[in-house]
Amino acid sequence: MIAYVDKINQIIGEIPGIPTVNAKASEYIIKKLPTFIYMDDYREFQGTTILDQLQNRRDSKTTAPEDETVLIILALAGLNLDRLTEQGKSQDPDVIRERQYDIADAARRLTKDVAGRWGQSPYRIEFRCDGQKFFTEIEELETNIGMIPLEEQAKGFRWFFSFDLRFMHDSGGTFSNCILLLDEPGLHLHPGGQADLLKRLDEYAKKNILIYTTHLPFLVDLREPSRILVLQQKDGGATITGDLGASGQDEKMTLQAALGMKLNQHYLVARRNLVVEGVDDFWIISELSNLFMKVGKKGIPDDVEITAAGGAAEVVYMATLMIGQDLKVVALFDSDPEGHIHEERLRTKWITRYKEAKSSTLLIGQAVGVQEDFAIEDLFPDNYYLEKANESHRDKLIKAGVTAIELVGEGSNVDRVRRGCEKIDIKFNKGSVAKLIRRDLSKHHNLEDLDQKTIDFAEKLFTALNTEFDR
Repeated sequence: MIAYVDKINQIIGEIPGIPTVNAKASEYIIKKLPTFIYMDDYREFQGTTILDQLQNRRDSKTTAPEDETVLIILALAGLNLDRLTEQGKSQDPDVIRERQYDIADAARRLTKDVAGRWGQSPYRIEFRCDGQKFFTEIEELETNIGMIPLEEQAKGFRWFFSFDLRFMHDSGGTFSNCILLLDEPGLHLHPGGQADLLKRLDEYAKKNILIYTTHLPFLVDLREPSRILVLQQKDGGATITGDLGASGQDEKMTLQAALGMKLNQHYLVARRNLVVEGVDDFWIISELSNLFMKVGKKGIPDDVEITAAGGAAEVVYMATLMIGQDLKVVALFDSDPEGHIHEERLRTKWITRYKEAKSSTLLIGQAVGVQEDFAIEDLFPDNYYLEKANESHRDKLIKAGVTAIELVGEGSNVDRVRRGCEKIDIKFNKGSVAKLIRRDLSKHHNLEDLDQKTIDFAEKLFTALNTEFDR
């Protein structure tokens, strides 16, 4: 009897250590799950470095993000950092000549690999070494400008070049057998650049499952309608559907724009259109308008479609395209130096070409009665915007060992927070802040949830926009 009792006690003692059916099932499922890589902060490459210093940082495992981008360029070009560094110490003419042959051959190889991917302007890559200094330069073949350092190229080209080389490097390594989740890629690209990116996404998807979100019409792949899914936020979550006809107003705007611009250049979007600089403006204006209309106030009229152009310069392109199709357009610009330049350009050089055009331009600051620099983010009090910036950058702050971002200097909310991020050496992502503001606004059910300053500014903005559309 005692032996049986001892055996039972032994079994009782071992039971807690035996995995449950649920634990075993959970472990099995986790092992089968793929690795997901989420990207929403697309780093632009640096092509200039001091080789021996880069070598030391690599060997001591203290490389900075910009170092990693140079190392990727070297790897894709087939250049060996140690060899380049050692050659840079020599004054022997034969060694110097051999080094020049190496980098010239590497530049030709990489140029051949990327040829034709950037359809806006053919280009070639050239590497240049001066002792321990290494340079990556780009030449546009259809111009006579000559070689320009990578860091001085136009923002759209730098973004595309960096994005493309990152995927070339990682698709067989870090990204191998992963599911890639890309959040709003290509925001800095004009429509032609977006079309080039769409082709590259096809290539990237050959080695990985790739899912991306977008509000950019030219990134909606109408060649494969079955790939297009509509994501709609709902209370407490979101739904994904392949029923494009059941999509909401925001989603229909993107799909209609894609259909109009890609399949038939004889019609575009809607009869009345609001073109804004970026997706941040689109999110905030749309949500504020929805809230205002929910409580019986004027927002953006139901028949007006909002299009995010991807920058002040692209507003000019997009608005001109629409005006040329005899559509009513109001182009909304930030009241910063770049916004002023492109607003004047559209108003004086393009709208005037279409004598019957029923279109106009508007500066956000002008609309709300503020003279200084003013962007869509300045509709909100600086303390609110800072709160959302800290919330959206929490992981970066923890990694940097910093408690919070501070507002630095004068000017717009974005500029002050960006300076605050630079002060603590973290990269500012204003898109992530806008996402939080959008989510916050979508939860509001009345205007009492908003600061009075925001209500006043939004009311003035919607009044100004409605006035322009009613002209």
